[in-house]
This record gives sequence, structure tokens and C-alpha cells, in this order.
Amino acid sequence: MYLRFPYLSFFGPFLGASPAVLLAFLQSANLALYVIIAVVLVQFIENNLLSPFILGYNLRTHPVLVILVLLIGSELAGIFGMIVAVPILVVIRSVITFNPFQKN
Repeated sequence: MYLRFPYLSFFGPFLGASPAVLLAFLQSANLALYVIIAVVLVQFIENNLLSPFILGYNLRTHPVLVILVLLIGSELAGIFGMIVAVPILVVIRSVITFNPFQKN
């Protein structure tokens, strides 16, 4: 089979948030906790709401379909499957909706 790293997508945000958390920790532990909560909340909103909506809008595809295709791609081929899932969706949709007899 292949190795799966389900939390690998959090590595970038972790690196980006660590200086803010460290600086907040210099002030107080409560402030560091608030920064961690804020970073997790922002990442959740960005990953689960904004990204699928923006991708779906630009590709003229429903955001739920984008999320579903990403989930299927991750289950079938891990990270590589997530990378190629949306482009494959666009190709399949283009092939299905292509009409060679359509007049401009």
C-alpha cells in the first residue's frame, strides 16, 4: 500500500503560527492559548469553507462537489489524489458537457 499522513496539511500553518504563539507565550500563557485557538479557528474556516467555495466558484462547480472529490481523491491516492482530484473533475465535466455542434 502507501503511507498516509492525514495531518501533513497542517505542517505549513503550524510553521506559520509558531512564531506568533511563541511571542504570545512570552506575554502570558492565556494569550498563547488565545492565539492557538484563533489560528485553529482561522484554519478551519479557510480549509472547510473558503477554499472549496473559491475553487467551486472559479471552476463553476458546486463547493460540496469539490469537497466530495477531494475526500475521494484522498482515500484513493492520499496527498497525490487530493492534488489531482479537482483537475480530473474539471476534465471529466468538460468532456461530458462538450458539444462539438454548438454554434458560437
